Amino acid sequence: MISDTLDQHWPNIPVYLENQEGGFSEPSFYVHRIHVNHINDFTGWQKRTFSYQVVYFPPGIKPHEELDAMAEQLQSNLTEIPGYAKLINQDLAVEDEHLSMTFDLNIRAYPKEKDPPFGGMKYQGGVADGR
Repeated sequence: MISDTLDQHWPNIPVYLENQEGGFSEPSFYVHRIHVNHINDFTGWQKRTFSYQVVYFPPGIKPHEELDAMAEQLQSNLTEIPGYAKLINQDLAVEDEHLSMTFDLNIRAYPKEKDPPFGGMKYQGGVADGR
């Protein structure tokens, strides 16, 4: 979902979801989940918080200008995952010639039960004394 959103805004920039043996091409994005947390409430619903990192690798021509421009573009355009959740707690930082954006997505979920809570009811019996 995040990669689809990035692709909608920057269709000419590849998005990677796994590390690449030969390294990432430039420019490109790398997306990965950092952490997941959930809190159960008494009704069975969960509040889930997914933490992600999007890393942008700029082309090598003028990397600092590219990083500044992409930071502004990400802040303006990557604000929600349409139909899913809004981004919260966004943080952008330049680290070793790349741009790192971290953020959280909050959703409410109701876990599907694997087994029904009660099995079929077996009844044995009849009327007392044949009545």
